[in-house]
Parts: sequence; structure tokens; C-alpha cells
Amino acid sequence: MLIDQHRAHQRILYEYYMELLANKQQASQQQLFPQDFHFSAGDISILEELKEMLGQLGFVFEDFGDNRIVVKGIPENFNSDNIRETLERIIEDYKKQHNSPGMDNTIRLASALASQLSIKQGTVLNNEQMTYFFNNLFACKLPQQAPDGSLTLSIIPLEKLEQFLRG
Repeated sequence: MLIDQHRAHQRILYEYYMELLANKQQASQQQLFPQDFHFSAGDISILEELKEMLGQLGFVFEDFGDNRIVVKGIPENFNSDNIRETLERIIEDYKKQHNSPGMDNTIRLASALASQLSIKQGTVLNNEQMTYFFNNLFACKLPQQAPDGSLTLSIIPLEKLEQFLRG
């Protein structure tokens, strides 16, 4: 069995965020020093559209006027150094998925966050991390697919593997 750790992590995070959004409760780490960010008018409108759901995930921000927001809270265990980058990627992923028929904002947001926050391809994992991914992937409702529909795992018959290794 081969597992694509990037896609597997996306699936794990996607289901985690879908659960948080369904339960409508998430703790937020209040920022000691709120950060303010400037975005385009279009991006501000997307953030406003997603504000309630982002709040359910732990993001707390207010409109500061002049296409600015002040981020006062972030999800627990979230790196505060990546707030702007994460919000920008959420916006970009949301824009890409906006034309997907039948996809609601909850799915778009969970998918965008999972894509942004999942480990990157090629990241070397230790045994503890591999065990975490394996156990959590198979606890998912749909472990064999990433949120975009691509495969997270593949089972290769032993004969094929032996044939490959023989050259």
C-alpha cells in the first residue's frame, strides 16, 4: 500500500474542518497584538462572505475600513506568523472553486483550508507522524480520496512490486 501523505493530510484536515463547521464551535486564540492586513476590495468582500464560517473555525476579525481587516483571534494551534498567507490562499482557493456547481461555501472553505494547511509533498515524516497520518486517514469517512477526488492511497500487488524491483 502506498499513501500520498500530502493528499492524506488534506483528507484528514478536510473532514476535521467539515466537522468543526457542522458543530459551529471552535475555540479561538485571542491575539495579544491584533494584526491588520490590507486586501483588495474583491478579497475583502470574499472575507466578509466567509466571516461567519471563518469565525466558527476560530478566525476572529473586524472590518477596519479602507479594505483593511484586523485579525483579533486565530484557531487554536495555528501559527500566527502565517495569518496573511493563509487568508490569501483561502481567498484564492475559494475563487478557484467558486465556479464549481453544487459546491456550498462550507465545502469550499474546508477544502481551501485543508489545501493550505496540509503538509507539502516531499516532506520527510518521522515514524510518529507516519503513524498519525495512517491512523487518522483510516478514521476518515472517505479515506481513499482527497477532497479534490484524487486518490490518497493505492494498493500495489506484491507481484507488481517484485516485477518493478527486478527491472
